[in-house]
Amino acid sequence: MSRAIRKVIGRLSTGIVTVYLAATIVFSLARGTGDPARQILGAEASPEAVTQLQSELGLDKPLLAQYSDFLLDLVTGDLGTSIRYGASNAELIFSRLGNSILLTAVSVTAGSIIGYLIAFLGATQRGRMWDKLSTSVAGIAQSIPPFWLGLVLVYFFSIRLDWLPSGGTGSWEHVILPAVAIAVVPLAYVTRVGRTSIVSVLSEDYVLAARSRGFSGRQVLLKHVLRASAIPVVTVVGLLTGVILSSTVTVEVVFSWPGIGSLVNQAVQGRDFPLLQALAIVCAVLFVLINFIVDLLYEVLDPRIRTS
Repeated sequence: MSRAIRKVIGRLSTGIVTVYLAATIVFSLARGTGDPARQILGAEASPEAVTQLQSELGLDKPLLAQYSDFLLDLVTGDLGTSIRYGASNAELIFSRLGNSILLTAVSVTAGSIIGYLIAFLGATQRGRMWDKLSTSVAGIAQSIPPFWLGLVLVYFFSIRLDWLPSGGTGSWEHVILPAVAIAVVPLAYVTRVGRTSIVSVLSEDYVLAARSRGFSGRQVLLKHVLRASAIPVVTVVGLLTGVILSSTVTVEVVFSWPGIGSLVNQAVQGRDFPLLQALAIVCAVLFVLINFIVDLLYEVLDPRIRTS
């Protein structure tokens, strides 16, 4: 068996274990906080109604039997049925997942590129105006709540200026405001981490040796600094992508964006226990997939990782 196949199998095994642990935690939390049927129906529900819902959800079985059924359904791809919508949870989630992926991809890409450019200018001009500006931009961006920025953007660009739609989907114009609101998060973190990483790489011996051999500053930056300093940035972007994808509830609600964030909000309001459980598992799977992609990017950026 080749090294590449062993590595892929190892990563897949780790991912499966991670999803299993996440599913177990979701199952335990859902039942450890009380009777889900009682929580769904409310304190004033009759005992008969609670008993009937317990039977429908399989909550009247022993806990071990519930856990076995839960894992079996998960393996077969059955995420259950939504109480609020009366439809398959998988269909509900995947009908909205594309919108959340689009919004996350645009916001993370834009925020990361702008943040890295600001970090690069600050790190290569330490102590000057650009360095102070990059630090200030990162601090301000990190202190701005995305949902608050979203409300400000709606007020100015939708209500006052009438340039862009305030919510919904349908065209590229609908993506701009929510993407800008979310992009402040990766912009702040990438600016901070990127600047630190670039400053560290600039002081490495191989960079100093390249300069002593007569390589121009542009050659050193493009061939050595940018590539090596990108590894910590990729790590941060990978983590942020998973976090943003699964936690854009407030921004999606502000802009009426039909993604999984707004679906989480609707499930909480409707006390839709099966849908919330399915959403948590899908988010765990997405985290695993994003980490797998980040691992592959490591090897592209640094050949030493491939040969280690």
